[in-house]
Amino acid sequence: MTDQDNLLSADEHEVLEQIAQRNDPQIEAQRATALLAMADGQSRSDAAAASGLTAGQLDYFLRKFREQRLSAFDPVTQTPMIHQRHPMKIRQRSYGV
Repeated sequence: MTDQDNLLSADEHEVLEQIAQRNDPQIEAQRATALLAMADGQSRSDAAAASGLTAGQLDYFLRKFREQRLSAFDPVTQTPMIHQRHPMKIRQRSYGV
């Protein structure tokens, strides 16, 4: 099994593309870019170089991502994208006056 096999689901791929494009914070964008590169078939070393991470940084985050999936990213970074895709239903309340 290679690093690329089943690395990302379609939903994860979409969220990571958005994180990578936002570039804020930069480290999260670099991590997303590296994961996307690996999912597209690049080696870990090539993905690290393309994203601006060291091989050690990518190895660390790859382990974390495999355990936590998108939760490995800062909630502030990923929350808006997840809420756009899966908005919470807010119950409206009526208040008597």
